[in-house]
Order: sequence, then C-alpha cells, then structure tokens
Amino acid sequence: MDFNEDLLHFYWKSKQIFARPVYTLAGDEVKLLRIGYQNSHAGPDFEEVQLQIGDTIWAGSVEMHLKSSDWYAHHHEQDKAYENVILHVVYQHDKPVFRADGTELPVLILQGLIPHKLITNYRELIGAQSWIPCAAQVAQVDALYTKHEVYRFLIQRLEDKADAHIQLLKSLKGSWDDAFYISLATAFGFKLNALPFMLLAKSIPQLLLAKYKNVPIQVDALLFGQAGLLLETFTEKYSLRLQREYAYLQQKHKLVHLEPSLWKFFRARPANFPSLRIAQFSALVQKSTHLFSTVLETQSTKALHQLFHELPVHEYWETHYRFDKHSPKHSVQLGVHSVQSLLINTIATFLYAYGKFLNAEKYKLRAIDLLESIPAENNIVVREFAAVGIPVVHAAASQGLLQLKITACDRKKCVSCGIGGQILQKNCTI
Repeated sequence: MDFNEDLLHFYWKSKQIFARPVYTLAGDEVKLLRIGYQNSHAGPDFEEVQLQIGDTIWAGSVEMHLKSSDWYAHHHEQDKAYENVILHVVYQHDKPVFRADGTELPVLILQGLIPHKLITNYRELIGAQSWIPCAAQVAQVDALYTKHEVYRFLIQRLEDKADAHIQLLKSLKGSWDDAFYISLATAFGFKLNALPFMLLAKSIPQLLLAKYKNVPIQVDALLFGQAGLLLETFTEKYSLRLQREYAYLQQKHKLVHLEPSLWKFFRARPANFPSLRIAQFSALVQKSTHLFSTVLETQSTKALHQLFHELPVHEYWETHYRFDKHSPKHSVQLGVHSVQSLLINTIATFLYAYGKFLNAEKYKLRAIDLLESIPAENNIVVREFAAVGIPVVHAAASQGLLQLKITACDRKKCVSCGIGGQILQKNCTI
C-alpha cells in the first residue's frame, strides 16, 4: 500500500462510507449515529463515536489501521486508553484483535469500499515533488473555499499563539502587562536575537524600568547593562556614562547581567544589530509604560502604529550601530516592516489571547481586523503561494497560509486541509 492511515481518516470523516449499508466481518450492519471527533493526541483515532452494530448501540472510540495486525504492532493491547474502542476500522484484515476480556473486537474492512479514484488522487497528491503537494491543482479550487480554509488556518495559528501567551501569563501570576512586556521584548529580537531579548526582559521587571522613566539615561543603562553590553573598555562620553550609571544601579538593585556572547551580531544587518534594537526598546519603554493596557485602549490601527513611531532614541545611535564604533548618520526609528511585524506577531496575537482568556469575542475580532488592515508579509512562503494562484492581500491571509504550509503542506497532511480535500474528491464519488 502506497498510502497511509490519513486516507482512512479522511474517508471516515466524509461519512460517505455509510451512504450504503456496511457490515462488520462478522456480518453485523454498522450504522453511524455520531461521527465523533478526531483525536490529535495519544489514544484512539476518533473519540465519542456512537454506532449501532447489529442490534446494539455503542458509544466509545474508533481506531484505524492499514492492517488489523497493526493493533499489536503498536502495542495497543497494553494501553488502557484503547479499552474503550468499539470498532476497529482497517483497510486489510490479516489478524483478529481481542479485547482484554477475550472478546473479539468488531472489524470493518475498507478494502473494496474506498473508491479507486480517491486512492489514485491521494497517491498523486502525496507523491507530488512540487513546493506544496497541490501546487499544480490548487488554482482550480473555488476561490471562496480556499479563502475559507486560509482563515481556518489563521484561527488555528492565533489559537496556538494565544495558548502560549496564556501559559506565560500563568507563570507571571496573571499579569497581562508583564506577559506582554516580555513577549514584546522577545519580538524586538526579530528571530536572530529573540532568546536573549526574552532573557533580558525577564532579568529586569518593567516596574523597575518605569521607576526611572523620567531619567532616560538610566533606562538605557539598565537595559544595556543587563544585556551584558557594558563590559568593554569605552572611550566615548555616552558609553562611559552608561557604565557609571549601571554600576550604581546594579549594586542598588542587586542585578545580574546576561552573558554578552548570547547576542548575535554576525550576519545581521546593521539596522538589526541588537545594540540598536535595545536602544529602540528602551525608547519605547520610556515613551509608554503599561503597554498592554495602552494597546487595549487603542482602537485604530493607525494609533497602534503610532505607538512605535517617533521613539525618543538617544541621539548617540544616529551615528552608531555599536558602542564606540562611529558610522554614517542613519535613522534610529523602527522601519515600516519592523512595526508591521510587531503588530502581527505580538499586538494581534495578544489581543486574541486576551479575548480567548476572557471569552470576549470583541478582542478576537479586533485581532483579525488588525491583521486584515496590515499588508501581507513579503517572504518566500507568501510569494510561492501567490505564484500558484492564491492571492495574498493582507496579513490575515499571509498568517493563515504560513500556518497551512507548516502544519499541512510540509507534512503532506493534505487530508487535514479542506483545499486538499476538494482535490482528493475531484472526479470521485465518495
């Protein structure tokens, strides 16, 4: 067999298996009362299924295998999670399976029931060597259906990120401001320096920074000092003053700085050097404390953009990217794409997480509205999807497509994608 259990799952979820009478190997008719839900964790494939097998109504789990002997190959007989299985659905039956009490598990054989065209379509799709399995066919799928699937994956992505934010929230004793502060700092690392930025934020509470908000040089000193970037021998006035300020504040607050080797300068563009990013983050902290509260109160996308504009970055950084290394004059403000990245990956996801945590749909909708108001990211994933005929006009679509690519396309889980499902059913009655 050159297909896997995914195809069996797809066929089961289509419900068309029950469009005509079907029978177990023992000859009992199987009638579907409730399809159940697919289990994405350890345990049987489908939970909370209700079936009538012969004259008896059963409620429990359904497990699927290509061969019935896989039950023993996977050691399900040793796992109590499988004691509630009411039906074993297999493509080929090569061995009877018995419950712990010695009774034989009812088996439904799909060989001969699954349409040959469905199997052929699946083989062609999974066997494709293109960028995504359906690259040659996706443009043929109805555009409205494709849009629906992209949004479904967008919600999946927002849900995943919301769960991560809520876990962080719980570790911080329920402080949304602290969770947002740490996540926003992490985002300032822009992948290359995300980890050290997160560690930096965790090493210095925002309430301590707020205490020195009216003395900008001390906020700079705290952040650069905690980053471990003030340990060198300096000659310039600004650098030397930061060292003095940090030495005093470090002793006063018993602070422990990070290891400077954590920061990555190599292969980063000067505008993305961590030293400049820390200066920008320091300016953001000076401009506005209680950032998440400000985000919740800020209704328009334009106003959210303004939070990151005209940051009071120290003039020293207009002619430096690193300490004591002079450079031609340049902008110290965050670029348009950097601001959009922060809005997409932190502001929108936190709004969604807040809505999920409070069960308040208005914040979830604000998150989606925000993403729809931001242009799509310009990356290889977006460009490739556009090339195969999927238009990507805003960040809501690009984020949905990124999730689709990671969770379905890259893993060839075409049956978990409605677009793939449409292609599988092409010229096929199931």
